[in-house]
Amino acid sequence: MNKEEKKAIEYSKNCLMKITLGIDCEFDVNILDTLLNTIKKLQKENEEYKKFLEKTIKEYIPDYKLEELVNRYKNESFIPRVEVKKILEDRRK
Repeated sequence: MNKEEKKAIEYSKNCLMKITLGIDCEFDVNILDTLLNTIKKLQKENEEYKKFLEKTIKEYIPDYKLEELVNRYKNESFIPRVEVKKILEDRRK
């Protein structure tokens, strides 16, 4: 968070506390705009992080088909390339 965002949050906390105590406090339009922009930014970052996690999980955690294939050929000296290629292509879809 940048200084402007921190200032807007602090101002809002103070103003809400004053309102709770019965003291008048006017919200500055710029403060509200900064808060809304901060919320939008955090929502966007959250969505990007979710996509990153999904991609990471798909890429680095083997799925059951690959595990099954490895287990099926674990006593062999090789795993048929055609089978691995098919599973990887299915994952990309």
